[in-house]
Amino acid sequence: MPEFLAIGAACKRMRNILKQAEEKGITPAATFEYLPDSATEEKTLAGFVEVNGPKVEALRKKKQYGDALMLLSTAREHVDAFFDKVMVMVEDQKVRANRLALLRTLLREFSTIADFSEIVTEGKT
Repeated sequence: MPEFLAIGAACKRMRNILKQAEEKGITPAATFEYLPDSATEEKTLAGFVEVNGPKVEALRKKKQYGDALMLLSTAREHVDAFFDKVMVMVEDQKVRANRLALLRTLLREFSTIADFSEIVTEGKT
């Protein structure tokens, strides 16, 4: 599905951002918070995770992986909007740590079902 290709690319991007932050000694916040400086797109993505994370977990526990994957695929629009409009590595340390926490949480949710970063894209095999 095209959604899985887009999510695969987003997962790779999330892993890279988190890895770069770690290499620079930048630590994500413990959890995501809705800050006054939070962009609409990050609030929307965080809301998606809050609502659908428990649903994905419940499907995973029931071993209904196909349904869980389909639910995760609906994140594409929110993930795309986040990366199109939001700069993660901003100067404000609290905002940056908060955005990193959101990416870490989202990546964990995706990774409980599949390693989307392993999806082959751009005609590569």
